[in-house]
Amino acid sequence: MQVRRPAPSAPGRRRRRHAADLPLPSASTPAAVRITATCLEPGGLSRHAIGTPEALRGLIDAGHPLWLQIQGLHQPAVIRPYLEMLSLPADVRSSLLEVSLASQIDSDGQRVVLHLHRLLFGSHPTQLHSEQVNLLLAPRLLISLEECCKANAFPGLNRWLESLSPPPAAADLDDILHFLVDELLDEVFPLLESLGDDLNLLEEQTVGNVQASLLRRVYDLRTNLRAIKQQIWPLRHQIAVLLRRNQRLISDEALDGFRDMAQHVEQLVDQTEMLRHQCEAITATYMANSANRMNQVMKTLTILSSIFTPIGFIAAIYGMNFRGIPTTQQPWGYGACIALMTAIALLQGVYLWRRGWFQDWSGGDRLGR
Repeated sequence: MQVRRPAPSAPGRRRRRHAADLPLPSASTPAAVRITATCLEPGGLSRHAIGTPEALRGLIDAGHPLWLQIQGLHQPAVIRPYLEMLSLPADVRSSLLEVSLASQIDSDGQRVVLHLHRLLFGSHPTQLHSEQVNLLLAPRLLISLEECCKANAFPGLNRWLESLSPPPAAADLDDILHFLVDELLDEVFPLLESLGDDLNLLEEQTVGNVQASLLRRVYDLRTNLRAIKQQIWPLRHQIAVLLRRNQRLISDEALDGFRDMAQHVEQLVDQTEMLRHQCEAITATYMANSANRMNQVMKTLTILSSIFTPIGFIAAIYGMNFRGIPTTQQPWGYGACIALMTAIALLQGVYLWRRGWFQDWSGGDRLGR
């Protein structure tokens, strides 16, 4: 099963879609808080590593539009003074510092707050990790807060910003927000492709295979797909609500980008559902193979019982403690009895073989060829 990706758009000033051409991301470990401020100055972009709230105050006083990247959401006490320096309401600061939230988009007319997740595999392909990413768009300000620290969290976005001519300004902050969300969603496609490849391999291995480890692997993949859907599914409604509201911070062109993103989310949900149906098909095949294998065992036991039942009946008669049983006193009686039992077993074996009872109805022989 091939996972469809959105077609890459033509290059332009406002990027509508970023193809998922980046390598599969790897797990990150919590580290010290890292804060980077990107100033959208008339002469071009300038990036500053922020070490103290006072350094951030100097950039705010300069009056340039800011994109503030904060990595290390696991240390809210360190980040809180920087958010207080931005004069954000207390409820907005608390929302930005929250972790373990479901994907959602909130807007009050003055700012837009998004709670998203970056999904990535850990050290093992079956270990799916989720990192919280919170975003805020306000007048002349964009904030992105990430749970883990990475040297270059959004490489595609940084390349796009550096390629713009003229340099981006305050009016482009909504485009940067759209690109951030779009890049997070694009990272899901490599995950689905990897899960789809694993399912295709398991589908081939399932036929004629009833090992319990195979069913466990299918369960792990289905769990990952369910986790992906839980993060993607709420965005369908959230983006629709965002588009219905009168957004002063988001331009019409950026809203068109969010409409494209809604289709992107629909595509991700559809692909996830297709892979989940494939999991169900593999599970059904496994259960059918298990039933066939059990039927094969019962058939073997039935063949043995049908062969040894008449032999046991003869042995029971000649084993009774009575006198006058025919051939018991003859020297050839024992050999005749064994010959009779052998003949009955051979006749029954030939009869059952001609009836097809000795064939492997589970399909193992045909698969072996």
